[in-house]
Amino acid sequence: MQQKKSRDHDRSLLEHRSMRCPGSKADCFAGTDPASYSFRRSLRDFAAFCLALCLFFSLSFSLGTNVSVQAESPEAGSKAAELEDGLYSIEGSISGGTGKAHIASPLRLEVREGQMTATLVWSSKNYSWMEMDGQRYLALKSEAYSTFEVPVSLDEDIPFQAETTAMSTPHVVDYSLRLDGSTLKKGWSSEQAEDEAKGSKQKGQENAAKDKVEQAQKSDEKDSSEREAELEKRFAPADPGNGWKPEKSMKLDFAKQFKIDDFQEGYRLIRTSDGRRYLLVPEGKDSPEGLDPDIKLIQQPLNQVYIAATGSMCFFDELQALDVLGFSSLKAGDWTVENARTAMEEGKIQFGGKYSRPDYEQLLANGCKLALESRMILHTPEVQEQLEKIGLTVFVDHSSIEEHPLGRMEWIRCYAAMLNQDEEADKLMSEQIRLMDEAKKSVDSRQKKSEEPKHVAFFYINSKGNAVTRSSDDYISKLIGIAGGKYIFENLGDPSKHRSTVNMEMEKFYETARDADIVIYCSTIVGELQSLEELISQNPLLKEFKAVQNKSVWCTRKNLYQDVTHYGKMALEFSQIFSGHGEEEPLDYLFKLK
Repeated sequence: MQQKKSRDHDRSLLEHRSMRCPGSKADCFAGTDPASYSFRRSLRDFAAFCLALCLFFSLSFSLGTNVSVQAESPEAGSKAAELEDGLYSIEGSISGGTGKAHIASPLRLEVREGQMTATLVWSSKNYSWMEMDGQRYLALKSEAYSTFEVPVSLDEDIPFQAETTAMSTPHVVDYSLRLDGSTLKKGWSSEQAEDEAKGSKQKGQENAAKDKVEQAQKSDEKDSSEREAELEKRFAPADPGNGWKPEKSMKLDFAKQFKIDDFQEGYRLIRTSDGRRYLLVPEGKDSPEGLDPDIKLIQQPLNQVYIAATGSMCFFDELQALDVLGFSSLKAGDWTVENARTAMEEGKIQFGGKYSRPDYEQLLANGCKLALESRMILHTPEVQEQLEKIGLTVFVDHSSIEEHPLGRMEWIRCYAAMLNQDEEADKLMSEQIRLMDEAKKSVDSRQKKSEEPKHVAFFYINSKGNAVTRSSDDYISKLIGIAGGKYIFENLGDPSKHRSTVNMEMEKFYETARDADIVIYCSTIVGELQSLEELISQNPLLKEFKAVQNKSVWCTRKNLYQDVTHYGKMALEFSQIFSGHGEEEPLDYLFKLK
C-alpha cells in the first residue's frame, strides 16, 4: 500500500511540473516528452538494478559466501599484465588432427598493453585460416610455411580449428595449442626466426615423405576409370530436354574439359566441365522448342565475336577464320599472333575493352552476340551477368586446366565445331602429335644411351626482384618432361588451384635452381634479353648458377604463350636443346643467350 502511494505521489509531481513549465526546456526534464520520460524510467531502473546488485554482494560477503566473477584466464591475464611490453620466445606445441602437422618452436611472442600475440609457423604451406573463439585469422603468408598471428594465453589448452588445402578438397581440422609459461624468455632475434623455420621445415619434410608414400599408394588404388567417372559427374547431361538423342559424340584424344554431341539436322551440343551447355544452331535454323532453360545458343555462322580468351586467338588464326571476330580484349600491340595484330591495325578487329571492363555499348551497337571468355571471367561474375543481360552468349574456355599440353591444343576442335571446320582441326592436331612423337623418340634414344636427363629451370624475375617460376603441374613443366628434361621443382604449387606460376623470393629460388643444367628465361612477360650480362643484371645471384657459368642459358621468344596450336613443335625444340642440338638451326620459340 505504501509503495502504491509513493508511485501516485511521483505521478502527481510529474503532472504538476508539466503544468508548471509548459513549452519550456523543463518539459524534457519533467517528462512531458514521451521519449524523455522513457529514458528517465530506464535510467531509474538501471540505478535500482545497481543498488540491488550492491546489496546482493554486501549480503553475500556478510554471510561468508564466496562470490567471484570469472575472468578470461586469471592466471594468464595476470601473467601478461606482469610482463613488460616487448618480444619474447616461448616453447609451444599443437595436438589434434592426424598428428603429422607441427608448429615451429620456440615461438615469437609479443606482449603489448597486457595482451599476448604469438606467431605460429606451420610445417606446411597449406593452411589458409585459423579460427579461435569464433574469430577467424587468415594466413599472413604461405609461400613456404603458413604463418599466423593469434592471441594466446599461457599454460592452458587453447582449442582452435584450421583449414588445410593439402587434400583434394579443403578440410577443417580441430587442434589445440599450448604454450609453456616456464620456458618464457625475454627477447627475439632473426636467428631464432631462422632456426624456427628450419625446425619446421625438417618436421615438414619428414611428414611430406610419409605423405608422398601414402598418396602414391592411394593413387595406385584409384584407377583411371574412377578418375574419369568423377570428372564425368561435373558435366551436364547430353539430353537437351526436348527428347532428342545424340546421333554421335566427338572422339577426343587428350582434352577432358569439354564434350561435343551431334544431333539431327546439324545441331550440336557443346558441354563443358563446369556444367555449362551451348547449342550450336545451324545457319538458317531456329532454336528448337522445349530446350532446358540452362542451354545457351550459339547461332551459326559466327559474326562480330568478342574474343577475351586470348589463348584461343591462335585457333581462329590457324583455321583462317579471323574474319568472324569483331572485337578483342587486347590492343593490337599486345598480340604476338601476327595476323591478329595486323587485323587490328587494319581496323578489321576493334578493341572491345578489357575482359573485366568490356565496352558494352560498342558490342551492342555492332550486333555482337557471342563473347569468348577465359576462366578469368569467373572472377568477375558481374561482367558475365551484364554481357548476358544485353543479349550475348558467354562461352567460357577451360583449356587452361587441361592436364596434357595437347589437351589444351585439342580445344581447337571445339572452335572448329563452331566454324564447321572439323577436318581442318583434325589435320592440325595430327601434325602436332607427329612432332611430339618425334620429340619422344629423341628422348628414347638418349635413354638407351643411359644419358641422364638435364635438370631445367624455367623462370623470369619480376619488378619486385622475385623469381616467377612454373608450378610442377603446369603445361610448360610437362612439356619439359615430355622433351626429356627434368623440371627442378617436383612438387611446386597446388594442383587444385590451377595456378600456372609461383612467386618465390630469389634466395629461396636460388637454393634449388642454382644447380640446374639448363636455364630457360621467360621473356614473354618482361621482354627479350640479349646477353648473359643482361640476365645477370636482373640479380647478381644468377652469376652463381651452374647453367650461367656453363653458358647454357636460353630465352623464350614472345610468341610462346599465345601460340597454343604448336605444342608439338615446342616439345621438339625443348628436346633439341636438352640433347645438345639446339644451335644447329634457328628455333621458332627459343634462342640462346651469348
